[in-house]
Amino acid sequence: MVKKYAGEEAIKKVEEKEGRKLSYAERRVVEEEGYVPEVYEDTKGYKTYGVGQTGKYKGKSFDETFQAHLKHTKKLVPAFDAFPEEVQAELVQAAYRGDLDISKKAVKKLNAGDYEGFAQEFLNNNEYRNEETSRGIKKRMEKVASTVASLAGTPTPSSESQGTNITEPIGLPDLKNKEDIKRVQQAIGVKADGVWGPISQQAWKDTNDLFVTPTYRQEGMQATEPVNINTEPTGLENPFLSVKNWWNSL
Repeated sequence: MVKKYAGEEAIKKVEEKEGRKLSYAERRVVEEEGYVPEVYEDTKGYKTYGVGQTGKYKGKSFDETFQAHLKHTKKLVPAFDAFPEEVQAELVQAAYRGDLDISKKAVKKLNAGDYEGFAQEFLNNNEYRNEETSRGIKKRMEKVASTVASLAGTPTPSSESQGTNITEPIGLPDLKNKEDIKRVQQAIGVKADGVWGPISQQAWKDTNDLFVTPTYRQEGMQATEPVNINTEPTGLENPFLSVKNWWNSL
């Protein structure tokens, strides 16, 4: 029988393993995910370990896993550092579970300062509405929504606090032009070394995904590829840009 730790007991076990006190955000993740000191199969049949660590994170330390998700959260929410600690913690634990990647439209509202809109959109998904979803998962999602909604009426963080303020999709760089590659890399928040590899490609895709309302296929919750309206069309490859240019010319 696999021993599973929850709540404060899980936090204590992870702190013993890490050899340090956890931050508030880390504690929230452990509190929600629980801790299992050996490999087990989760409810979906995936091999999992530690603090809900599966896939590429199975076998890694909790610190490595948490830092990776923290970095991803900051990429999705450029104003992350300007938010209160409690809001930061809920955003990270939502990203840790994968909810922010599913709720792209909610993230757009959050970045626009529409905190109540974020809360409504965050809970506007099939899993939350599904009667078979556990009450624990629903309460976890409600905690994220209510915490962010509590910001309603507060000033939207300025562009200075957000770093690079990206307001529209970013086109692919000229892959033969090192300086153009660096320009795009700086905009999407990766090392501007002028080499366009898998990391730059994924960061570019993650950034552009924020400007697209996901369309889910019938067999699952996998979003379609974003439309890049900044890439010059050849023939009729990009009718969206043609319409955009026509509208701007009026």
